[in-house]
Amino acid sequence: MERDERITIPVTEKEKEDIDEYIRNATGYTGYSDFFRKLAHQEMSSDDENGGTAEIDTLQVKEAVESVVIPIEQQLDDIEERLTLAMIDEQDKERIDDITMELYEHLPRKRFDEWELDESTDELRSSINGTIDERELRIISDTVAWARFLEEPEIIMERALDKCTHYYPDVSTEDIEIDGEEVKRFYVR
Repeated sequence: MERDERITIPVTEKEKEDIDEYIRNATGYTGYSDFFRKLAHQEMSSDDENGGTAEIDTLQVKEAVESVVIPIEQQLDDIEERLTLAMIDEQDKERIDDITMELYEHLPRKRFDEWELDESTDELRSSINGTIDERELRIISDTVAWARFLEEPEIIMERALDKCTHYYPDVSTEDIEIDGEEVKRFYVR
C-alpha cells in the first residue's frame, strides 16, 4: 500500500525534544512516521479491546481550537478596520482634505494648560453632548468635539485630524484628561 497521505501535528519544542529522545532510546522505531504510525495502531487496537471507547478532553480541544481561532479573529478585525479606513479615504478623500484644511485654520494656538478655565473639564465634556461653543471646542479640541462641532462622523474627523498632523508640521497633539477619560487634544504650536 502506497503511503501518500500526510498528517501534521503541532507540538511544543519540549514535546519534540522528548519524542526525539524517546525514539533514539527505544528500539523498533525508525523515525517519527514509524513511531506515530505504530503508536496509532497500538491505540486503535487497545480501543477495540476495551470496547471501542475513547475519552476526549473537551477542555483541551477547546483550548487548542481557541489558540488557533482567536489570533485569526484578531487579524480579521485588523483587516476589516484597515479596509474601512481605506474605503473612507477613497470615498471621502476630497471631503477629508477640505475638512483638514478647515481644521488647520481653526485649531487652537494654545496648549491645554495655557487656558484659563472657569469651569471644570467635566462640565466641558458634558456640554459637548449637547451643543458646543467655539471656546469649549478650542479648549478640548479632540476628535469627538470637532466631530460634534462640524457635524461630521467621528471616523471622518479622526482621519482629517490625523492628516493635519502629517500635512502641517506645526500641528501637535497632547494627552489630556476630560471627565476622567484620557483624550488626544490637537493644537497648533
